[in-house]
Amino acid sequence: MNLILNRVLTPFGVKIVHEKKIVFIYRIRNYTNPEKTVMPNLIKLTDDIKQVYSFLNMDYKDYKKQQFKSIFEFTEWVTDNCRYLTVDVVKHLEKEVNATPEKDRTELLRAVGRFADTVKIGHIVLRDFQYAPIVMYDNLRENIVRNFFCDDEVQNQFIDIKLKHLKETELPGKFSPKQVINWIRPLRSKPSLTGIFTRSFVDYITQNSVKKFPRFLIDTDPSIIKKEVISYYYNIFPNSAAFRIYTLEDSEVNEVGQ
Repeated sequence: MNLILNRVLTPFGVKIVHEKKIVFIYRIRNYTNPEKTVMPNLIKLTDDIKQVYSFLNMDYKDYKKQQFKSIFEFTEWVTDNCRYLTVDVVKHLEKEVNATPEKDRTELLRAVGRFADTVKIGHIVLRDFQYAPIVMYDNLRENIVRNFFCDDEVQNQFIDIKLKHLKETELPGKFSPKQVINWIRPLRSKPSLTGIFTRSFVDYITQNSVKKFPRFLIDTDPSIIKKEVISYYYNIFPNSAAFRIYTLEDSEVNEVGQ
């Protein structure tokens, strides 16, 4: 079963290793030099195989209570319960089996071959799930996996890998005082307030732990950062201690938003 599930999970970048350890294969792509390959990073998602079944909208308890008496019963259960099993997935399984000479095939490979043959012989109609967007867009694949396996340990692994492969231009290109005044017109003539606001935003978004700010930047889309900055300026910053002190002490005094 795990071999079939691994083929279904491949487009999501997820893999079952050592029977029950579930990992995400995170590839760092070099777009300026595509020929330069980077070893994929393995992010541990869980040791609970039941979560993989849940990820694929399958009922693990129902699977475990089955007592399959034939390959036909097994095939029927899988095809009825795995919505992501497509014709292409079955073809890839069949190709994987045929790539090994018959005399060298393990019992596991033979069983997978019987599964693929049973699907074809039974003229079973499989669902037409569209994997193309998931395969084409790395960020979509990452978001799908992170939204499901959403505990802090998993999230931190993703961020650590991104920081490890950080380019010098990536973080400044996402947030700077110059960008802030382009996003918020009232700040263009108020350099002192811009500096106060920038520091206040960093404290707010990191809960006063400034060292976490690079982690926020590297893991957040620029459009989201912009929305966060604008929202903070108009909805939270006017009531902050930093702004109240500014209105009392600074010569640039003006109401926020004017």
